[in-house]
Amino acid sequence: MYNIITNRVVTIDVSRKGLQNTRGISIGDSEEDVITRYGQTKKWDGKYLFYEKYESYSDYEYALKFTILNNKVSNIMFFLQEINC
Repeated sequence: MYNIITNRVVTIDVSRKGLQNTRGISIGDSEEDVITRYGQTKKWDGKYLFYEKYESYSDYEYALKFTILNNKVSNIMFFLQEINC
């Protein structure tokens, strides 16, 4: 998703096989693969694994949301937000 006000990409939504994120997770990988590479987190609504990170050396925070269906990744969303200092 592109924000026309800030002229920046703010969300990347992946649901196609064959693309990997920086830690090697792709559509079809197991929930256990995600937890191994990102650590344990709470699962929302029984199907979402959500990870947030604030980079103190930059002006951004980001989050990843993995949708898990039948113990497999079916969607990956990357959110980026500029921090107002």
